[in-house]
Amino acid sequence: MWASKDMEMKNSSLNHAKLWEMALFCFNFVAAWIYDMLILYITYYATGFLGIGVVLIGNIVMVMRLWDGLIDPVIGIWVDKVKGRFGKFRPILLTGNLVMAGATFIMYFFVNKLRGNYFLCLAVFILVYAIYVVGYTFQTVVSNAAQTCLTSEPRQRSSIGLYTCIYGSITVAVFYWVVANVWTPKYTYTDASGEVVSGFYNLSMHHEMWKWIALVSFLASILAIIGLWRKDRPEYWGRGDAETADTQPEGKRRVSEYWDILRGNRPLVIAMLINTAKTICQKIQGSPVASIIVFGIAMRFGQKKTIQICSMGAMIFLALNTVIFFILDPTTFSFAEISVFTIIFVLSWLIAKSLGDAAGYSLPPMIADVIDYETYRTGRYSPGKISTIYSFVEQTVSSLSTTIVSLLLMMIGFTTVQPTPETPYTAELMAVGLIFTFGFPFLGWLIAFIAIKFYDLDKQKMEIIRLYNEKFHLSDMSDRTERKDT
Repeated sequence: MWASKDMEMKNSSLNHAKLWEMALFCFNFVAAWIYDMLILYITYYATGFLGIGVVLIGNIVMVMRLWDGLIDPVIGIWVDKVKGRFGKFRPILLTGNLVMAGATFIMYFFVNKLRGNYFLCLAVFILVYAIYVVGYTFQTVVSNAAQTCLTSEPRQRSSIGLYTCIYGSITVAVFYWVVANVWTPKYTYTDASGEVVSGFYNLSMHHEMWKWIALVSFLASILAIIGLWRKDRPEYWGRGDAETADTQPEGKRRVSEYWDILRGNRPLVIAMLINTAKTICQKIQGSPVASIIVFGIAMRFGQKKTIQICSMGAMIFLALNTVIFFILDPTTFSFAEISVFTIIFVLSWLIAKSLGDAAGYSLPPMIADVIDYETYRTGRYSPGKISTIYSFVEQTVSSLSTTIVSLLLMMIGFTTVQPTPETPYTAELMAVGLIFTFGFPFLGWLIAFIAIKFYDLDKQKMEIIRLYNEKFHLSDMSDRTERKDT
């Protein structure tokens, strides 16, 4: 079966990548995700070592995500202009990773030394955080934009979703296992008063976390650069439209082009809405259980059907997870003495999480399709603009989710510190946990399930788009008029 597929790809005029190139390129997702995990714990660092209150650090994180959204248009325009000796995407990728490493190094190793001057400490923390966000945007824009030069073969784009699903599941599982079973026990201690202090409030734990994250992220970035090395060249930028983006008069390169893209590119709007739903699920809430099955769905039916099936399945099992907390006894949860609650909860949770992750991992290939659609629609190759529009919405929603979490925690009494594994159980804490874990994800996947019905870039439509773009591969794209059909 695979031999016939490989032969079919070799005989195709479509741009296709080697399997190892796709596998290595997808490590760029890992390079960014692992810094996301570091930032997830920034509230512990800020409240414990900088003296910043829980609500204030929640607001700072919100503002930083809004800042990310504000700089996205500028970075998108700049990315579309880049055409250097080392390609378009590789220099941006490496620059972003080095900026993230440098900014977080200063944040975790030097800013806490300024705690004696609260306002100076706060100002430097915000400044360094803002610089980190610039590097993060550089790195993440490549994840979506560079797929267009890597491959236009439908099955290969679906396989990018598989790689990101596997990498993401493994990365999340390993990271949280190390945090819970290695770093937290290693750095938890008893203070002079006899009180147990969580490792999250031990500065050495944050330092060790940073060292490993910076190293792994840098190595993942190098692997991604190797994966892009052969394809990050002008002849692969836009499949026949490489020159258009770089030869337009400078006056046409303005922020108002974003409005033209949003007005005419409905699939992009739908993809952003689905990404909003995914962000609600993931930011307020990694398992590879369903990844192979979902890969088969994506290969056969495309990203649209994958999201439809997975979002519906995730909602069903999230609802089941919630119901069993009320009809069964959650205090019987134990792996030492397996109960009915434990079996149903673990199975339904794994399935819901896996289906939700699989639906989320189907989004990156959709953005590559949307970029191709924009080329088909207007004749312009705009990977930077489209990727940063997409990122802008994601960061805006992420900023709101951080505020929601902070406000709900404040409502149940966590105004100066965050809950830790040692925090005593209360009914209020359980209620908030259920809302975070099941309520918001259910709402998010409901939005995704409704929105995907209006996304019309299915397999048949994408074949038309690819054939059309291929036809104009050697044409003068400046004479191509904007297409009005969708």
